[in-house]
Amino acid sequence: MINVNNLNLPAGTYWVIATARGFNNDDDPQTMACRLEPSGQQEDVRFDGRDDGGATTQQVSVVGPVTTPGGLVSLFCQGFQILLDRVTLTAFPLGSLVVQ
Repeated sequence: MINVNNLNLPAGTYWVIATARGFNNDDDPQTMACRLEPSGQQEDVRFDGRDDGGATTQQVSVVGPVTTPGGLVSLFCQGFQILLDRVTLTAFPLGSLVVQ
């Protein structure tokens, strides 16, 4: 996987939203995978192939809590013949997180 964006955070727990828009410029269906580190959360998205030589577009979002001693939170992505743009990382500091 390739590091596509970083966010330098002070120590703490954060709710992180990472997004990336990908383009498949290949005639065959492809998969793009993106992983948020240091949490290890990963999401995959499948692209359809196109017979007309155009590109298909998909967005992937990786969302979840990240606890860091301070330092980089990073988004890593990969996919065959996948081009990326609009890669964002947003972090909201949390006092505590309750999941029901």
